[in-house]
Amino acid sequence: MDNTENDIERLIDDFDFKPITDGLGFHHSIQNKKDVKVNLKKQSMDLQSELEQRISHMTAQKSENQSSVNMGELAPFYGDSKEEKEAEVSTQVKLFSEEEKSPNYYMAQNSERFLAWVIDITLIVTTMLFTFSSIIYFANIPLSQVSLFAASSEVLVSFLLLSVMFYVFYFSFLDKTHYSTLGKHLVGIRIVSHRGHDEVSLLQSLLRVSICLFSIFLLGLPVMLKMHDRLTETDVIKK
Repeated sequence: MDNTENDIERLIDDFDFKPITDGLGFHHSIQNKKDVKVNLKKQSMDLQSELEQRISHMTAQKSENQSSVNMGELAPFYGDSKEEKEAEVSTQVKLFSEEEKSPNYYMAQNSERFLAWVIDITLIVTTMLFTFSSIIYFANIPLSQVSLFAASSEVLVSFLLLSVMFYVFYFSFLDKTHYSTLGKHLVGIRIVSHRGHDEVSLLQSLLRVSICLFSIFLLGLPVMLKMHDRLTETDVIKK
């Protein structure tokens, strides 16, 4: 029995044991950990770069295929077509050219508007005085009775109504023209509408005149606040 145990011990001592990792390749990678990290990082970067290139290539190819394929009625759901883009660009160019061609308008100053109004009122008063003098002359009224004739209530009411009618006719029909009234024409201003700087309509002109006449009872406050411009959607600009 003792001899058998001695033989087993001698056999174990003579047997050459090797590590389990020896010869399998694990000891090679463990020898230099820095090289392993560098190699792994490089491989990861290369893989990421390759994936990005493939994705960009696939995206470009997909867009080319969509542009070349006719979608028919489903085209609006797959982006704007080439014709739509060209139409949009042409529209923008057209709008830009129209803005360049449109003239520049400058608002008239209050002093210019007042000067034009004084000229027009002077013309109206002169016309009414001439009309009144013509009535006296052709009616053969003696000069001694002119004061009595002018002071009568009937004459005053008639003269006032005639003046208002002439005032309304003068401003309503002339302001709606490009020439405008004499005072505005001499000063170089005219009345235009807010909508595209067009000539004012007859209704707008009548409303302006009515507001101006009504402002007499309010000491001209609505006119000074330009209420006739705002309510009628008009402007007074320089020609």
